Amino acid sequence: MQGFGIILLLTLSSCGQPPQAPTSSPPQTSTQSELQWQPTEIPNLEMAYVSGGPSAKGPVVVRLRAKSQVSVPAHWYPQEEQLTVLAGTPTLAMTDKSSEVRRLKPGESMTLPKDSRHTVQLDTGSEVELRGEGPFVTKWVDPKAIKALKPTDVQSLSDRTKMKAAQDQH
Repeated sequence: MQGFGIILLLTLSSCGQPPQAPTSSPPQTSTQSELQWQPTEIPNLEMAYVSGGPSAKGPVVVRLRAKSQVSVPAHWYPQEEQLTVLAGTPTLAMTDKSSEVRRLKPGESMTLPKDSRHTVQLDTGSEVELRGEGPFVTKWVDPKAIKALKPTDVQSLSDRTKMKAAQDQH
């Protein structure tokens, strides 16, 4: 069984990198206070491994959280994944034949079959846990959609930085 979010996060952090050899040591498990949150290639989406890792074979548990509203473009995984909502009310939309759209609630879980195409919308503060078997690879329906999410230099400037730049010009 593989987690939708796990695959997504794992792929987001290692997109375009060759798979690494599996480690022989047992998977490490982190408590909530020990989680090491890392940015993903999708702006405002962070991830943390609870156990396992992106390139090793075996069980993997990863958490994703949205710092602000996030739209994850259409993607799919070659393995099954288990998604559990820890906080917020994310929306999962299937982009395949079913075209099902579901608003999930905290505590709700769902299993996504392998190869199922879908998108995810996460509100600010939403957190999901993904469980599955590694190694994980996220397959983007349109790889250009990820590049379009990255902010330009102008978009990435904070209001304070913009005001400072304007003051410095005078």
